[in-house]
Order: sequence, then C-alpha cells, then structure tokens
Amino acid sequence: MMYTAERIAQKLSSTWLFIFTAYGFTWLAWLPGFLSSQGILGSVPWQPLFALGACGPLVAAVCCLHRTEGWTGVRDWLHNGFSLKVARVWWAFILLIPFLTPALVLGIYARLGGSVAPLPIFSQPWIVLPTILLMVTIGGGQEEYGWRGYLLGQLEKHWQPWQADLILTVIHSLWHLPLFFITMTLQSGYSFWVFLAFGFGFTLLANQLYRRTRGSLLAVVCLHGLVNAGLDIFPLVGPAVAGVAWPFLLVGLFFALLALVIRLPGRNQ
Repeated sequence: MMYTAERIAQKLSSTWLFIFTAYGFTWLAWLPGFLSSQGILGSVPWQPLFALGACGPLVAAVCCLHRTEGWTGVRDWLHNGFSLKVARVWWAFILLIPFLTPALVLGIYARLGGSVAPLPIFSQPWIVLPTILLMVTIGGGQEEYGWRGYLLGQLEKHWQPWQADLILTVIHSLWHLPLFFITMTLQSGYSFWVFLAFGFGFTLLANQLYRRTRGSLLAVVCLHGLVNAGLDIFPLVGPAVAGVAWPFLLVGLFFALLALVIRLPGRNQ
C-alpha cells in the first residue's frame, strides 16, 4: 500500500511524541546530576532525581495513550498488560535466567583468573529481597511500561520485528546516555558502547518474551527488574571485575542466544 508523506507523518507522530516525552522528562530530571558532576552545581539529591527520571518512559506512554484513547484507554492498557495468564514455564524463565546468567559468567571470569571483588550477598544475604523490590518498581522495571508496553507496538506498525528490535535497542540505550556523565552512577565507570552492545542482547530477549507471552507487561516488568537485580548482586562491570568489559558483553551474548531459542516455534505461551 502506498502512503502519502502526510499519512506517514500522522502514523509516526505517536512514536515521536513518545520519544520526545520520555527523553525530555528523564534528561530534565537527571540534568542537576550532570551539572553537579561537571562542577557547575554543588551536591544534589541524586537518588530521588534518578528515580524520578527513570519514570520517563512510563510518563511518555501514559501521555501518548491519553492523547489518543483517553483515561479509559490508559486503564485498559494497564489491565490487559497485567494479566496473570502467562504459562508457568515463562515465570520460571523470568525468575531464574536473570540470576543464573550473571552468576555463571562471573564464575567463568573467576575461573579464568579474573579478579572478583567480594560479593555482598555472602555477607549480607538479606539485601536480595530489597534489591529485587527496588529494581522491579523504580530501578528499571518501571521502564517497561514505555519500552515494551507502548513503543514496541508502535514500531512494529511500521517495521518488521527485527527492525523494531534494532531501533528499540538504540532508543533505549541512548536514553541512558546522561548516566555515563554523572559520577554518582555505575555507568560512569565503563563505556557507553559496552552498554549498547549489552543492550542489544537484552532488548532481543525482552522483546521476544513480550511477544511469546502475548504482550504481558507484567512479564517484562519483572524480567527487566530482575535482570538489574541480578547484575547488582553479581556485578560484571566497573571495579567489581577490575574494569574488564567482556563479562558484561558475554551476558548480553547469552541473552541474545536465549532470545533466538525462545523465538523457535512450538514454545508455550
């Protein structure tokens, strides 16, 4: 079907509105942290600012849905996305993979002679549950209301799934860019390009899980939060692994391979 330039622009308007809103909200909230890191401002309350900015994709999704479908559409979107009708195999996958993968890679790194910092989980095992709750709610999981819950569907209206995967990888990764210039963050201790490569594997995995669970927002919220929790409990970047990049990249590769596996036909929904 042929489209006029005006019709294409109309169809893409929601995508661009989402991107501008998500980036604008987040980067504005994180701006004081950037200015403080550059010596332009004094100390700032970074943790609340980070948590506020991390809600940018959620804010953008709600704004876009309200614009086209009103509050009824927003309510239905949340209700449908949080359906518990997800096969048990996927819940097992979501609960195990985010922790087994970084633990396995950290073990490989140590086995090859890498220097591993002491893991707090062994001296403070009680931190596991608070870490999980934090990451699922405001430490990454909440981003999924926007990335998979809204933007992926918009992208797949105009591009093939593999193209949507690539585009979303770039949009999602670049959204994090200010964190690499803010000294209070873990991201300031390693390269953005390493994060981009890891993000490709993570995006493939999260997108495939979202598709295989028929658009379960709850599934990808939990996956994202638990992946972040797993990487917090078994750190694979920065001083924790003496600045070596390949363990983090290896996790991204494992995620990409898992995405290919669950894409195979015949998997349960």
